[in-house]
Amino acid sequence: GEYYKRGGLAGILTKSGCVYRCAHCVEPDAKGGAVARRDVAAVVDEMQSLAAQGILDQHTTDSEFNLSIQHAKNVLREIVRRRHASAANPLNNLRLWVYCQPSPFDEEFADLLAAAGCRGVNVGSDHIREDVLSGWKVTGKGKTYYTFEDTERLVRLCRDRDIKTMVEALFAMPGETWETMRDCVDAF
Repeated sequence: GEYYKRGGLAGILTKSGCVYRCAHCVEPDAKGGAVARRDVAAVVDEMQSLAAQGILDQHTTDSEFNLSIQHAKNVLREIVRRRHASAANPLNNLRLWVYCQPSPFDEEFADLLAAAGCRGVNVGSDHIREDVLSGWKVTGKGKTYYTFEDTERLVRLCRDRDIKTMVEALFAMPGETWETMRDCVDAF
């Protein structure tokens, strides 16, 4: 009641765990290094139940919604399917908010977000400089998980679909300097 009336959001978990090993993140230790996906219908049933109670602003609480991208797309497809199935479905008024990494994020995903009623994407970009990101966001193959170009593309795709974005910066990690922070702020 009161929490939601004052601007709160309902949390929706579509999966748990994360295969990434970012130096600053506790998710893989807290939730596991493998991804446990929830049943798509069960996730959307929960969202629909909340919407029927008037809780229309719902935010994913996954480590990042777009990791395990096919599962995320399937959740969105189910929301869209139900929205199209009935004009009276409470999901028709859903205002979805999601956490995402800059990659993977393609046009199909952006289209599905828009069709599902997504209002905003919180982008865990963290930084713009690969030399900084490589110190704490690197795969086993020595590549960073994403580049600043991925962030720029995500923001463009969202802007073209009227989805708001908030790009996060993370400062003071190993290798950070006043210059690298300034570069990040200027680019953002």
